[in-house]
Amino acid sequence: MQVAYDAHKWLTMYYSYLLMYTKEGEKAHAYLKERGISDETIKTFQLGYASKDSSIMMTVLKNKGFTEEDILNRKIISVSQRGNYFDPFYDRIIFPINDFDSRVSGFGGRSMDKNNKIKYLNSPETRIFKKQDNLYGFHQAKEFVKEDGYLVLFEGYFDVLQSHQNGLKNCVACLGTALTPEQALLIKSITKNVVIVLDNDAAGINASFRSASVLEEVGVNALVGTLQSGLDPDEWFKKYQDKERFVNEVIKTAINRKDFLINQKVNSIDINNSNERFSILNELLSNLPSDINERNYWLELANEKLNVPTDIILNVIHERGA
Repeated sequence: MQVAYDAHKWLTMYYSYLLMYTKEGEKAHAYLKERGISDETIKTFQLGYASKDSSIMMTVLKNKGFTEEDILNRKIISVSQRGNYFDPFYDRIIFPINDFDSRVSGFGGRSMDKNNKIKYLNSPETRIFKKQDNLYGFHQAKEFVKEDGYLVLFEGYFDVLQSHQNGLKNCVACLGTALTPEQALLIKSITKNVVIVLDNDAAGINASFRSASVLEEVGVNALVGTLQSGLDPDEWFKKYQDKERFVNEVIKTAINRKDFLINQKVNSIDINNSNERFSILNELLSNLPSDINERNYWLELANEKLNVPTDIILNVIHERGA
């Protein structure tokens, strides 16, 4: 496995060099600048650029002592149907992904082409890289997490970059919207307190609830924070550039997953419309947990937030056989 780690280390330096010091990397560098990412942040996270000419990458690695067999077996380079080698990340912004021991084990790639339907791409699974085992920014965040006593969980690369750049450095991102048990255990290795701040769209709301559930199942205290402005974290930090405001408005007002879910449901309906209230009630009751304390908490929330009398809720439960 050491060969794979060494190859990823050299590739990280190669991609970084292309981004910062070559004419070919100027477009990628300008793109990051337009997204509000500073050179200091680029260097801290070792961001890079993958050349359109993949033969250069093969030449670089061979010059460092790696054979074609080494490179192909570690899935570092791909082979086209015509038998030509190509870097799967060609012409993309590169985000190195570090494992628990801070070694680069894989990459994420962001297309700059608006017409490219595959906006983000991750390294394929190998012996050293499994997406579900890693968190973006974990290497840069772990010491700050220990200092602050909690971790902030975001969704994407740029959320982490902007947050870190504006002083909130105890943050990571799941590589996709669904947090895995493996990622939850990785978080638990450095803290038992997490605030989840994902996007405000329907997918982000559902992912926030699921992520909190996964964290609680492994013994981590999880709260969900909401950006009232409707912006995602990347946009929020670009607009306000204010760590203290973020802490006060989002971190300190974070709530548990049950309150979060019901608040989101209630905010999506006309609370004065009885049909809409009962529609939400039926949705909540269809997913009642088996634990008696959990059930009672849900019922109290339904009674309080939806203004539905407890006896009616109990009758509905009885009728459903829940």
